[in-house]
Amino acid sequence: MQHKLLINGELVAGEGDAQPVYNPATGEILLTITEASATQVDAAVNAADRAFVQWGKRRRNSGRSAC
Repeated sequence: MQHKLLINGELVAGEGDAQPVYNPATGEILLTITEASATQVDAAVNAADRAFVQWGKRRRNSGRSAC
């Protein structure tokens, strides 16, 4: 199970508090993940803003495969 954060095109471990992830059927802890820190949230938002500017300049249907 992938549990890292995707920030600016890279998978990174969270730097915040650790949180357990439970199996709802058994209550067993499946894994523990770490939340994003405030700095990581800021980095993700800034990366998304930069990506949106570039994405908005793309030609219609560029980079998309036909269904």
